[in-house]
Amino acid sequence: MSNRPFFSSRSQRESLSPLDSEHRLTNVVTLDTFSALYTPKNCKNGKQPMVSGIPEITTVRPVYDKTKFEARKSILDTLRVCLQDAAAHKLTRPLIEIVGVTWIGKTWLLKEIEERYKKERTIKVGNRLTFASYFDLESVEQKAISESDAFGWYTRFLHSFVPVLEEASGEKRPSALYILQDKQSDLPFDPDELQSVATSLKKWFTDLRERYFPILLLDSTEKIDAPLLAWLEREILVPFVEGEQSLVITAGRQPIKWREPEIRFYSDLIRLGPLEEWGKKDIPDWVHKEYAFGHAGFAAKLYESFQDPRIGLERARNFAREDKEFKDKVRTLLREGISKIVLFEVPDQDIPREQMNLQALLWTISILRIFNPEILQAMVDKFGPETYQGKSYMFFRQAAFNLIGSHIAAWRAGLNDYRVEPLVRRILANAVRIVDGQDEYLKRHKEAEEWYCNSLSSTISNKLPEFLYHYSVRIKQLQPDTLPKNVVAETRALISRQRLREMPTEVDTLIQRLTNQDDDDLKELRQDMLDVVGKETYQELVEVFKETLPTPDLVPAM
Repeated sequence: MSNRPFFSSRSQRESLSPLDSEHRLTNVVTLDTFSALYTPKNCKNGKQPMVSGIPEITTVRPVYDKTKFEARKSILDTLRVCLQDAAAHKLTRPLIEIVGVTWIGKTWLLKEIEERYKKERTIKVGNRLTFASYFDLESVEQKAISESDAFGWYTRFLHSFVPVLEEASGEKRPSALYILQDKQSDLPFDPDELQSVATSLKKWFTDLRERYFPILLLDSTEKIDAPLLAWLEREILVPFVEGEQSLVITAGRQPIKWREPEIRFYSDLIRLGPLEEWGKKDIPDWVHKEYAFGHAGFAAKLYESFQDPRIGLERARNFAREDKEFKDKVRTLLREGISKIVLFEVPDQDIPREQMNLQALLWTISILRIFNPEILQAMVDKFGPETYQGKSYMFFRQAAFNLIGSHIAAWRAGLNDYRVEPLVRRILANAVRIVDGQDEYLKRHKEAEEWYCNSLSSTISNKLPEFLYHYSVRIKQLQPDTLPKNVVAETRALISRQRLREMPTEVDTLIQRLTNQDDDDLKELRQDMLDVVGKETYQELVEVFKETLPTPDLVPAM
């Protein structure tokens, strides 16, 4: 059993005041939460002693506060365009799917949309008033449901959903839906009753669309199983957006494989990355740049802790110049914050035949842009955790699948490797540098560099960019002034050593990968390299590879 506090819904967590949360969490949250994540070899039993005398990071989510909401302007602009299209009867994408890691601000974004477009604001789409109805699926969370229990969940969902829609619209439900008040939520509808309720609900949706432009905000889509989500899509979402005169916005930790044509082919996907802006409200710019990299929840919790007099904002801002005792306090906060906030709900312990300690694995591979079972195995054997050292290829293949299942990693289409969500990777890699120190950070890059170098005989176009990335990071830290010269010289040596002039097809594919601006993974590769070596050196590297391609035979002029 995890020692993470349990709340049945987000609303319960948000209902706690800061004082209440601090008092109630004292006995249920411990700093040992992160001990399984941070498992250096020199710590007894893989445990790192925690530093006393510092504030504790809680997992209580802050209540939405419209005065503190900032950024995400591009998404709000997208919504505004959707409403303009709807007013002109040109809305072609009635569903917007928002995806992002935990605590990145998905719920606050939906709450902001609810606040902006609630009925009382009297905003119109054409001649119809808007109203926004927010529903959190965490309130009816259900996993691993049996077919026989599904009707019970449908009943519970409808019991919760209809009153929310009633309140947002200000309209009374149709008389046929009053059966929901008479029926106890723990007694499931039979198929005929459920069909009758679904038919009445669809008719109500139609009536509401004639007078209003409804916006349904559906949060925490990852909290229910795929079969339940399929029912929700078929019985609720498709009827809700019929006629393209309403809008659904969903939020979750991973993209949904929509099944119904009305949704599948007419939806937009928006991935929430780091905050577009910061430092304008409550959280200073340096918290994001030095520690959180634009992660909303992580920045908020760290900043809250830094304000404690035992830490001090100025000391946290000047971390590198402070004494060992202070550094230990900040390291503890980083370890704890990553475990509780950035990797919230990612398993932090090993339960035989049930789950792996995925937090420990992520900490081990944190400096990698991408990974596959082989390099995951090599990094774990070198840097821990000890309990996973010496495991088989199939173990690490399963580990990769488990990371995907925890919505923190993704399979790279067409390739036998995976990538950790970029924002999470940057936060973890930065934490390794601060927590374990610069030497350990560079050792990990060196290990990755050597692994890629030793395996370059196959799939050059995939592995050589990763080698250059790890090599460049390491050289930039050790010899920043000579980085451009060194990385170009090393590239020329690789071309000679690997006989790339004899592999024009591989080199051409490699150049396409380095210059591609369409694929998200390749754009990320290009940006990561640009951040390390700079634009001029990066372009020079591309030219070096182009030089290895054979010159086309010139056709004499006639």
